[in-house]
Amino acid sequence: MRFSLYPGDSESMKFGCCTSPANIEVLARAGYDFIDFPGAAIVATEENDFTDIKKRLSASGLTCEGFHASVPPSMRLAGPLVNEDTIAAHFHVLASRARDLGCTRIGLGSPKSRSVNLGSDPRAHRDDFLRIFALAARICADHGVSLLLEALRLQDANFINTQAEALAILSEIREFNVGTIFDLFHFIEAGEKIEAITPAVVERIGYLHIAEPNGRGYPKPENNAPYRPVLARLKELGYTGDRISVECPGADFSSGHESALRALRELYAV
Repeated sequence: MRFSLYPGDSESMKFGCCTSPANIEVLARAGYDFIDFPGAAIVATEENDFTDIKKRLSASGLTCEGFHASVPPSMRLAGPLVNEDTIAAHFHVLASRARDLGCTRIGLGSPKSRSVNLGSDPRAHRDDFLRIFALAARICADHGVSLLLEALRLQDANFINTQAEALAILSEIREFNVGTIFDLFHFIEAGEKIEAITPAVVERIGYLHIAEPNGRGYPKPENNAPYRPVLARLKELGYTGDRISVECPGADFSSGHESALRALRELYAV
C-alpha cells in the first residue's frame, strides 16, 4: 500500500502554501485550497490565540494539511545537546495542535536542529537521530498524525540530503506513520538524477513541496520547466498523492503567492 494519505489524480490536485496564520484570509481570497502552518510557531502560540486561529481557519474555507518548520533551531535532534524530555513535550503539543486543526502531516526538515556538528561522530549522530525520530513518530501516532522526513540540499543541512538517505533512515524506524516530504526544489538543488526516484521512494511520499528554482522564491509559471520531468517520473511510477504546497522561507509572500498559485495550476494543467 502506498503511503500517500489522499490518493487522487492531477485533476483533483490541491494547492497550498507554507505561511503564517496571519495570511489565512489572503490565501483564501487568492484561491488556494489549504495552508501549511509553521509548527514551532504554532506550539509557541498562546491558547487564546490558537483558538482564534482555529476559528479563522474554519471561516476561511481553507484546511490545514501540514506543518513545516516544526522544530525550533535551538532544539537539537541529535548530538550531546539532545534533551529527550524537552523534545517529547514539544512534539506532544505539536501533534495535539495539528490534530485540533485537522492537520494530518508534520514535516521534519529542521536543518539546523538535525545537522552534524563539526568534530562530531557521524555514526553516533545518526543513531541519536534515529532514536529521537522514532520517539517523535510514536508521539505523533498517538494523535493520529504522520511524521514526514524531508531530504534537504547540502547548502541547508549536512545530514540526510538525498531521497536514498531519507529512505535509509525510515527503513530503521518501526513506526507505521512515517514517510517523506518530497521537495522538488531540494531534489533538483541536491543534484539528484531522475533515476533516483524509484518505486521505493514513491511509496513513502506523503506530500510534495515546491519553490522557485535558483533562489527558492515563489514559483512563476514561466519557470516550471525543471519540474516537469520530476512530476512525470513520479506519475510514471504510480504516485497518486494530491497535495502540493509552496514553501519559500525568506521570500516575499505579498508579491509572490499569487504567481505561485498560477504556476501550480499551469504545472498541473498538462
